[in-house]
Amino acid sequence: MERKNSKKPVARVVREGKPSKRRKKPLTKGQRIAKTIFAAIGKVFLTSFLVMVITGCIVGTALTIYVMQYVDSEPEIKLTEVSMSNSGQVYGINASGENELVQTLSRGENREWVDLDQIPQNLQDAFVYFEDERFWEHEGVDFKRTFGAVLNELLNMLHIGSETERFGGSTITQQLIKNINGDLYNRSVEVKIKEIMQAMNMERHYSKEQILEAYLNCIGLHYNNVGVQAGAKYYFGKDVSELTLAECASLAVITKSPANYNPIDHPDKNKTRRDNCLKKMLEFGRITQEEYEEAVNTPVETVATPVTTDEESSSSSKKVQSWFVDALIESVIADLQEEYDYTYEHAEELLYSGGLVVYSTMEIETQNTMEEIFESPDNFKVAGYTIDTMPQASMVVMDYNGNVCGLIGGTGEKSGARIFNRATQAKRAFGSTIKPLSVYTPAIEQDLITWSTVMIDEPVMQIEDEETGQMRDWPSNYLKKYSGPMTIVDAVRTSINTIPVELIQSLTPESSYDYLRYQLGFSNISSSQVGPDGLALGGAACTTLELTAAYQIFGNGGYYIEPTLYSTVTDRTGKVLLDKTNRSKTQVMSSQTATIMNRLLWEVVNNGGTGSRAASSTWEVVGKSGTSNNYKDLGFAGATPYYVAAIRYGYDDEVDEDGNEIEISRSIGRHDISLWKKVMEAVQEGKPAAKFELNMDGVVRQEYCTVSGMLASDSCASTKWGYYKSDNVPGVCTTCGGGTSEQSAVSAIQ
Repeated sequence: MERKNSKKPVARVVREGKPSKRRKKPLTKGQRIAKTIFAAIGKVFLTSFLVMVITGCIVGTALTIYVMQYVDSEPEIKLTEVSMSNSGQVYGINASGENELVQTLSRGENREWVDLDQIPQNLQDAFVYFEDERFWEHEGVDFKRTFGAVLNELLNMLHIGSETERFGGSTITQQLIKNINGDLYNRSVEVKIKEIMQAMNMERHYSKEQILEAYLNCIGLHYNNVGVQAGAKYYFGKDVSELTLAECASLAVITKSPANYNPIDHPDKNKTRRDNCLKKMLEFGRITQEEYEEAVNTPVETVATPVTTDEESSSSSKKVQSWFVDALIESVIADLQEEYDYTYEHAEELLYSGGLVVYSTMEIETQNTMEEIFESPDNFKVAGYTIDTMPQASMVVMDYNGNVCGLIGGTGEKSGARIFNRATQAKRAFGSTIKPLSVYTPAIEQDLITWSTVMIDEPVMQIEDEETGQMRDWPSNYLKKYSGPMTIVDAVRTSINTIPVELIQSLTPESSYDYLRYQLGFSNISSSQVGPDGLALGGAACTTLELTAAYQIFGNGGYYIEPTLYSTVTDRTGKVLLDKTNRSKTQVMSSQTATIMNRLLWEVVNNGGTGSRAASSTWEVVGKSGTSNNYKDLGFAGATPYYVAAIRYGYDDEVDEDGNEIEISRSIGRHDISLWKKVMEAVQEGKPAAKFELNMDGVVRQEYCTVSGMLASDSCASTKWGYYKSDNVPGVCTTCGGGTSEQSAVSAIQ
C-alpha cells in the first residue's frame, strides 16, 4: 500500500571539470596601496631601462659615426717630421721676410736618435711586453687593457679586494702621441679620447716598426734624458746596442715614473720591476728559462760619471737667449693660461716640452742690432759715471700693426735666461712722455684747445716742500721758471708742466685715467694714481712696452692695436693653438686729431724742443722726452714712418750701495735721446728717406698770431703756421689792431 504525500527523490547533478576555486579574500587597504606603489615603481624601472637602451643605441651609433669621422679627419701626425725632441721652437723674421729658427726652448735634454735596427731586440721586447703586450695585435688601442685599467682603478678606489698596483690603459702608440703632443700633465677625458682617435689614425698610416722606433726615441728616462740611446749612455755608459738583457729590462721599467724607478736613485724598486719585466718576456717566449735566470741574478751597475749624448748640443743649450725671447715666453704662457685655463706650470711645460712652434714678430736683424748697441759699454759712457755705476736701460721697437720687432730689457751682456726684463716687467714713471697721451690728445679731440690756444704758464697752487717745509709754487717747470701767456704748441715743445695740470682739471682726471687704461692699454696704472701729478705730469707707472704701443697712434692715424710678440703658436701637427694675426684695430682718436698731434710732436723734435737730439736728416721723427721726479727715470718715446719706439733710462734702485739717494743729471736725459737715435738709425739703415703720410681730410694748415693764438690778420707782426680741425678753427685776431673775417690765410695741404 503506497504512502501518501511521499516525495520522489531528486536526481543529483554532478558537474564535470575542475573544481571551483575558493573566492579570493579581498585585499586590505594597505595591500592595495602597496600594490599600486610597486606597480608604479616597476613601470618607472621598465621605462628607464628602455630609455637607457634606446639612448645607449643612439649614443653608440653617434659615437661610432663620430669616431669614424674623427679618425678620418684628425690631422695625421707625421712621424717623419718628429724631430729629436719635443722642445719648443721660436722663429723670427729674417731680412728676406721669411721665418727662420732663432731659439730652441728645452730643459737641456740629452737626445740622440737611433734607428730601430740599432736597438737590441731584447730592449724592444722589454718595452713592448712590459708596457703593451698586445702591441703587435691591436690597432692603436687595447680596449681590453683600457677597460681593465678602469676596473682596477675603481676597485682600488672602493677598497674592494686587495690593493693592487695601478696600471694605465695606454698603448705604446698612445704614449707616443702623448709625448709628441706634450700632453704629459693634461690627462682630461677630452685629451684621452683625442689620443685614442689619433692612435687609431696613426696605425692606419704607419707600420708597427715605425711607431716603435719613434716611441723608443721619444720616451723620457729622467735626468733630462730622452730616448733609449741617451738613457743607455747616461745610466750604463755604453751605446744602446751594447746593453745586456738585464740592462735592457732595467731601462724599460723606468718609463712609468722615471724619478721613482731609475736604477741610480732607486735600485731596489728598479730591481723589482726589472724582474717582473723579465718574467713577462719569459712568459711570451721572448727569452729562454736560462736567459731569464741569468738576467735575474745579474746585478745591474750604473756608471759613476754619466755620459751625455751630445756635448755640442749640450753646450749650445747654455747660450743665453735674447731679451725678446724672454718676454715672448712669458707672453705665450700667459695666453695659454687664458685661452685653455691651464695652470702656469702646465703652460710652461707645454711650451718647453710639448713641441710647440712659436712664430714670433721679431725682426732678427733689428733684434741683433739692438743687442749689439746695448751690450757695448762705449754707448753708455757719460760724464761722471763709470761702467760699473751706469744706469740701466730698456727699449722696444715695433711697427704700426702692433708687432714688436725688437726688445731690450737691460744694458750690458745678458747674464741668464728669463731674468728681470725692464722692458716688460719694470713699472716706472715716464714723466712728460705721458702728456701727449693723457692730456693733449683728449683735449684736442674734445675741442677744448687748438694748436694755438693761448694759456697762462703760471703756478696752479702753493704746496709745502717736503725737504724744506716751506711753501713753494706747484707745479714747477723743466727750466725752473714760468713764461706767462703761451700757445699750446709752445707748451708742448718746451714741456711746460703748468698747462697740462690746468687742462686735466677740465678733462677730469677720471676721464684721462679711463682713456689711458681702457683705450691705450696702460694696464699697470692704478686708480690711486688718478690725479694731476700722476696723469698730467707722468708720475703714473707703466712699462716700456706699454708706452711704445700707445705712441703708435701718432703715426698710424689714431689706431691702437694691442702689441704682440708673436703671430701664431702651433702644436707639432701644425694645429693653431694661439693666433694673433687678426687683432682688431681700435680708433682711439679721430684721424684729424692724430694728424695734429703728429705735427705737434714734430715741433718737439725738429723745432728746438726738448727732443731735438732725436732729430734725423733722413727720416722724419716725432716724439716726446720725459723725466720723473729728481730725474731718476728718463725716457723718450718717438716715431718714424717705419717704426715706433720708446726707451727708459735709469737705475733699478733709487739708492746706491751706501743708502744714498741717486739723482740722474739732465745731461743723462740728452744722452738717453741720443741712444734712441743711434738705435733707430741702425735698425733703419738702408731704408729710403721718408716722411709721414698724413691724412689731411678735415685738417687745414693756417697762419696764426703768436700773441693771441687767433688766425693772423694783416696787422699781426709775429705769425706762424699751425694745424687745425676744419670744424674748429679760431677766429681772426683783433688784438693786434684790425682784422677781417676773411680767412684768406687758410691753405689746406694737398
